[in-house]
Amino acid sequence: AALAMDRFVTNLFPVWVVAAAALGVVAPTSLTWFSSGCVEAALAATMVCMGSTLSPKDFSGVPPLAIALGFVAQFTIMP
Repeated sequence: AALAMDRFVTNLFPVWVVAAAALGVVAPTSLTWFSSGCVEAALAATMVCMGSTLSPKDFSGVPPLAIALGFVAQFTIMP
């Protein structure tokens, strides 16, 4: 049951993002508590949520060279 609930919440991730963006547009003062100190944690949570939706089969058609280039770029080009 917990796995099904986790999958349900994870699959609705785009809805959470759009809802938060809409809230920021409609009522910006409702998000004033979200200070710069929270941005890093929010980005980390976003990346974890996005990554948790992936499975090994999602990478089955990706050439190994593309994976290697992406890995190298992650630690050299991107800050």
